[in-house]
Parts: sequence; C-alpha cells; structure tokens
Amino acid sequence: RTFETMRTSAWWRADDQRPVRLHASDPLAPTGLRLRSAPGRLILLRFLPLHPSRELAKILITDGDQRSSLAATRSLGRAGHEVLVCSALDRSLAGDSRHARRSIQVPDVERDVDAFEAAVHRIATEASCDLVLPMTDPSMVALLGSDGPGGADDDRRSYALPLPGRSAYDRASDKAGLMDLARAEGVPVPAQVVLQHRDVDVAVDFAETAEWPIVVKPSRSVVRCGTELVRTSVRIAADRSAVVSALDAVPEEAFPVLIQHRIQGPGLGVFLLSIDGEVVAWFAHRRIREKPPTGGVSVYRESVPVRAELAE
Repeated sequence: RTFETMRTSAWWRADDQRPVRLHASDPLAPTGLRLRSAPGRLILLRFLPLHPSRELAKILITDGDQRSSLAATRSLGRAGHEVLVCSALDRSLAGDSRHARRSIQVPDVERDVDAFEAAVHRIATEASCDLVLPMTDPSMVALLGSDGPGGADDDRRSYALPLPGRSAYDRASDKAGLMDLARAEGVPVPAQVVLQHRDVDVAVDFAETAEWPIVVKPSRSVVRCGTELVRTSVRIAADRSAVVSALDAVPEEAFPVLIQHRIQGPGLGVFLLSIDGEVVAWFAHRRIREKPPTGGVSVYRESVPVRAELAE
C-alpha cells in the first residue's frame, strides 16, 4: 500500500534495527516486514498498524494509577489500538503515557460504586468504545453488577466487557469455595477452620492445635458495603488479642473468614491461559519480596520454570 499523505519519516526494520527511510511516494515494505517508529518520531498508528490484517479497536482502560494499566496501555497503543484511560486521579500513570489518546477523571470506585459505573458507561458510550478493560477487583465488581452473560445491564451496553458473568466471577474470587474445590481435586491446602461469624474461641482453639501464629483471611478481597467498596486484608495473629483485632477489622459482608495454619517457605505462583477448557500457555514466578514482609502481596518476583508437580 502507498500512503500519499504521509510525510517523510524515519523507520527501522524490526529484524535488524537498521534505519529505513520512506517517502510519500514509496510503497510500504514487502509483505511480512514489520516497521516501527524511530526514536523521537511521532507517527499516527491508525495509519500504520503493526498487524495490517488485525482489526483495531477503541479501548477504555480503568484504574489508570495502576502499573498493570500502564502496561496494558503501552501494549495496546503499540499495537495500534486507540486507548482511553480513566482514573480517580486528575493525572495517572497510564493516563500520562504517550500511548493514551485521552485521560478522563472519574469518581473513586471505592467511595461510590454507582457513580463510577455510570461514569465509565457514559464515557465508553459517548466515545464509541469497542471494549472496556477493568483492571482491578473493585472495578470488576462495579462493572459486572448483577449476573448476566457480560455483567450488569448487558443489553444497554454498546461495548464489550471481556469478563464472565457475575456468578462465575464470584466463584473464582471466593477463597473459601476455592479451598473446598482444591481439596476435592486433590490439591493440598493449609489446615483451616471457617468462621461464619466473629467466633474468637473457635479461632483460638484451632491455633492451640495448629500452633501460633495463624492466618486470618477473609473469603473475599473486595466487598460492597452500601455505596462503597471495602478492600479486606490478610493478617497474621500471634495471640488471642491479635485474633480479636483482626476479626474486628473484617466487615460483616466479608464473612466467612478462613483461619489457616501458617505455611513457611518460598512463594511460587503458577498461571494458566485456558481457552474452552484447553490450557494453551503456562507461566510461573517465585516471590522475592512481599508486602508486608511477613506475607502478603508480591511486589517483586522472578519468572521460573513451571515445576512438574505444580503443572499436574
């Protein structure tokens, strides 16, 4: 193809990185040769997609303050898609990326779920977005809403949410149900008891048998409390007073709570990509640092080979 409106610009070959200069009268490179913009040069990706046969989309990414949102914005922008970013902040990591076409401020999803959902729906509709990517648990909870093939009010949306129905999401994010499923499938799980309410005595009796400290883990990471979303956290309790404090911090909506034996050792994660029940890709990492250091969210990790026993 020939782009008559494109001015002289500098490009390099993806295979050998040597500069290739194109003029408005020059035809595009031979079939299969991928071209990218040279450093410091501005191009309009909608005129030159990296994959000419791929249909490009307009995509709204939520939670622009998250690094995962920045990674998604960069990846989709480089592929030629038009990316919009929304965030509760006036400026955000992903919104400031050169791959973000627009950055829009929206209500904080954790403070007003309904206002956030309405704002995202309005932006996606008015901008004629093809896809909305919620990047955190709170955003997913807000946008999925009630159950359905694609979440809340599926019929009123002109855009897609690449998510399962609400009931499937709830099952996947229910730690108590996940432990039951793992045990039924022969996957080892920590010794535990499940509290349906704040029963400190049951937790303490378990700790006396399993040994202190114990892990106090709400079954859900995010729960709705009125118009707000509340994030729960895992806490380690070394005595009765710590158990009382940990359970008092858990909202009623987050019960049941798992009381688990603490497992010492390296943290390994295994991740699968499955399409129609068939595993098509594997990945594994080893945790190097966690927040807090006693155990929590991994903040620094390295990729490792998938261990055979974990793959099974």
